[in-house]
Amino acid sequence: MLLSKVVSELSDQDFTDAYSGSFAFSGKISKYNGSVRDSMTGDRRTVSVPACYSKPARNAVAYSGFTYLTGDVIEDYSGGTALKKHIILQPAYGLASVGSSAEILSGVGLTQLYAGLAWRKSQKEEHESSELFNLFNIYVSEPGVGARNSVVSLGNKYFRIQGIEESTGGFIILVSSELEDDAVQSVSYTPASGTYDPVTDTLASSSSFTLNAFVERFQTTYRYTNKSNEKFVPGDLIVTFSKADVASPKPGDIVTVNSVEFELVSAYDDSAGAWEAHLRG
Repeated sequence: MLLSKVVSELSDQDFTDAYSGSFAFSGKISKYNGSVRDSMTGDRRTVSVPACYSKPARNAVAYSGFTYLTGDVIEDYSGGTALKKHIILQPAYGLASVGSSAEILSGVGLTQLYAGLAWRKSQKEEHESSELFNLFNIYVSEPGVGARNSVVSLGNKYFRIQGIEESTGGFIILVSSELEDDAVQSVSYTPASGTYDPVTDTLASSSSFTLNAFVERFQTTYRYTNKSNEKFVPGDLIVTFSKADVASPKPGDIVTVNSVEFELVSAYDDSAGAWEAHLRG
């Protein structure tokens, strides 16, 4: 019997396209035995398929109730002829939504795709407290998804992308900070207006309104765009809201978060439809 025929007959597990549900290929799944194997790759698998295999359109397949991202393809040859291929599989955690802060807040313009998730390390807020926050690897198999400072919604959590890396196995890693459970919440915004009072160094306030915003630790998105920018003080927050809600934020505006009033120190245009407001209590 031809070796290619043997390979085909051993490929008896059917995989479907994770997005369309249509048949993708038949193969034989097994544990991943790459030369580099650690806590981030230990749950990977490989699937052996006939040499005629072609990749699914969006690099994600489903088998036996599990979803996998498809990565690099390694070929086995005999006598110069490809007999079979081995596809590296990364387990998907779920269907993720990726977009700018404004897109996540509005739910419009998002990219949806399957993504894997693995804890990377804990980081400290060294200038504020000894509290730790988590950094995760979010694995995707489609190029061009996300950018630094974009947001990923996965499961019941939000993550802010800090950087993008290429990983072994042909996957892309969105290195992301895990945000708090209440990262998206309703806040009250009160623009400062009216006559300036030099005694109290305040402006008379106008009517308040509510809006949805990201409320985050200052360190998650901090950037000093010039030397005159106000520096961090313990307790400061970054609140990100859509330009559709506030066209021109200005110092002195009041933002109420969890019944606590904060004064807007400065606002940074994220160039993607939102303002990142530096708040101080």
